[in-house]
Amino acid sequence: MRTARRASLLLALSLLASAATASAEGAWVLWRQSISGPEESWFPQEAHTNVSECMAGEAVQNRAEERIRGQTPPAERQMRPAFSYVCLPDTVDPRGPKSK
Repeated sequence: MRTARRASLLLALSLLASAATASAEGAWVLWRQSISGPEESWFPQEAHTNVSECMAGEAVQNRAEERIRGQTPPAERQMRPAFSYVCLPDTVDPRGPKSK
C-alpha cells in the first residue's frame, strides 16, 4: 500500500512540475487522494488563484492528516482510508480522462 501511495504521489508531483511552468499564474486545485486497500479515489477540495496559496493549503492538510494517523491506534489504521493532498493546475485531473 505504501509503495502504491508513493508512486501516486510521485506521479502527481511530476505532473505538477511539468505543468507549473506552463500555468504558473492560472487557477490551482487542491485534491484529496483517498487510498483504501487497493482502491484509490481523488476528490477536489479547494480552488486557489495561485500556486503558493494552494501549496500552503496542501501543507496544512497533509500535516493534519499525519497528526490524525499518528493518534489513531494501529489496529484501527488498517480500517481507515489514508488521505494525502496535492495541488495541481486546474487543467490537470488526476482521475484521468473522462470516458464518453
